[in-house]
Amino acid sequence: MRETNFQAIYKKAFKIALIKAVENDVETGDNWFPCGRAFLKLPANTKFGRWLKKNNLASKNYPTGLSIYPPNLNTQKLSVYKAWADEFSAVLSSNNIRNTVESYWD
Repeated sequence: MRETNFQAIYKKAFKIALIKAVENDVETGDNWFPCGRAFLKLPANTKFGRWLKKNNLASKNYPTGLSIYPPNLNTQKLSVYKAWADEFSAVLSSNNIRNTVESYWD
């Protein structure tokens, strides 16, 4: 895959994930439980991983991987962040980019 394709994939994933997160926030209303965050884990030793590092779009996830964290979505709702991560993951997976979604409660 070429670098321009990586940029298009990342932009598409980010846009779709953001839309899904906002939809989830509206659907859940004032229900803030459970609070938490979700993010993606990816291998660092792939072409896409190297592209993410080069463009400062991922952070280190020790010992050998990378993490992509969602932007601040002005909420603490785990479901909103999980919706973001699941949609981002789906776009990457549909482009044969290995990743997993991780989440935690605050």
